[in-house]
Amino acid sequence: MKRIIFLLLIFSAALMAQEEQKSIELPDFVITGSQSIQIPKAEKVKPELIPIISKDFLLPNYSPELMPLLIESVPVKHIPGISADDYYIGRLNVGLGLYTYPIGELNLSAPFDNYLFGLDIWGKNIKEYTDYAYFNTSGVSLKNDFFVSPNSDFLPGTSVGLGGLYERFSYRYFGAATPDSLSENDLMNFNFSVRNKFIRKFNFDFDFNGRQFRHNNFDLNEKLFSGKAEMSVNFSLFSLGGGASIKRQMTDHTNINFRENFYSFTGFIKLYSLSDLIVTGGITYSSDEDNSSLYPFVALNYKIDEGLSAYAEYKPRVEFVDLYSLYKQNPYLKNNFIGNIFLKNKSAFKAGINYGITDILTAGVWTEYKASDNYYYFLDNEQTGFYNLITENDVKTYSGGVELILKSQIPGYLNLKAGYYKIKNSAGMIIPFQPEIRFDATYMKEITNNFNIVLSYRFMKGAYTDLTNTDILPDYHNLSFKIEYKMFDNLYFWTDFQNILNKSNFVYPNYREKSFDLIGGATYRW
Repeated sequence: MKRIIFLLLIFSAALMAQEEQKSIELPDFVITGSQSIQIPKAEKVKPELIPIISKDFLLPNYSPELMPLLIESVPVKHIPGISADDYYIGRLNVGLGLYTYPIGELNLSAPFDNYLFGLDIWGKNIKEYTDYAYFNTSGVSLKNDFFVSPNSDFLPGTSVGLGGLYERFSYRYFGAATPDSLSENDLMNFNFSVRNKFIRKFNFDFDFNGRQFRHNNFDLNEKLFSGKAEMSVNFSLFSLGGGASIKRQMTDHTNINFRENFYSFTGFIKLYSLSDLIVTGGITYSSDEDNSSLYPFVALNYKIDEGLSAYAEYKPRVEFVDLYSLYKQNPYLKNNFIGNIFLKNKSAFKAGINYGITDILTAGVWTEYKASDNYYYFLDNEQTGFYNLITENDVKTYSGGVELILKSQIPGYLNLKAGYYKIKNSAGMIIPFQPEIRFDATYMKEITNNFNIVLSYRFMKGAYTDLTNTDILPDYHNLSFKIEYKMFDNLYFWTDFQNILNKSNFVYPNYREKSFDLIGGATYRW
């Protein structure tokens, strides 16, 4: 086995002399499987099989270590079109690198009459690229999707989903005063959903989710059960609809038990009767056991010309932030908080202009303003490398950005996102760990039928590390390149050059991200 892996690396290094390519792949603290189900147009459902070019190859996942804290607008993943002839039902991917040692993933998808089965198994290990740095994860997810034929007399086009996930992950607090401290965690999730967007007059979406997160070192156990129901009745000139969301959080930590419920109810009307203008308005009520809010909202979407539209919305809202979500955003959080955050965006305005030419080119520009109470962030103001949770009222967010997506076979696939963010508290100080400038670019090109490249670059600037705004993180640069070569019909070899510039990138002080890493591997599809 070692000889085989060694040969893969030699072959991958040889490819480097021909071309270069992209992909960023730092530890994924949470790997979740989300699936968008398309209602089949025929009696037999077409399987959502596995593309020759994987989604991770086209658009690599950025882990929480790579993502800055509490980024407001996470880049949307847009996948270039792939024909049905390019799909397989299985994919095995293995790799070995300088610090990523090893990585492996198995994806299976099997279609039956009106039923689709999916199974994912993965594992990854990151060695010490600096003293005590370490990350290890493995997991499995299972998905079952059932479809009702669109020709059925009862609820045609309805889809039913049933799935589950288990993942374990461990890492060290290598930026703390006790860098050998190990954090071991596991996550279990169960999901059941029933939805229909096929029936013209009536749409619905019901979802139930159960999740358990355990931080074993802190003797911390959180269970979250959530249910969601959304329905709309559609007429020629307008639609009426509403929704309800209920969450039940149960957290145990040593001798402390925390229990709380969260409720949210929404009603809306959408008007299509105005020429080239769609107007949506409604009201949302949200409450936990200590707070409540009642907010109206309105949204306008106006068609200026073919492919050109403008939108504006006023949409204050409440966000229920549970404990697992906090650890997902900052894995170095201390164990002195076991509840949740009732984040109130009491004012929220957003406007923009979008332009699109079929599926080839889309571009947009946007601006946003928010005023928030119970806004949260993290500071290691007591113990280096271990972060406390801080909340403040009357936090203002001013932001704007542009996005461009080009999907064409000749120039290739390009996704650009740039944003400017200014997030201040009531005293006018900038909230820590919120980069002022954020830029992401991904370029993918199929050079030949056997040779693909992906190049990506991420830049961030202007993230302070304290509330006095005296210390600032160095600029963040991460350039990565990946190449994939088709050796046989079902066998591909790839090389991934991560952090090519070997920059010392930080999202948190002392927690340096991975140095330059060269990963070579192979992918077999069937």
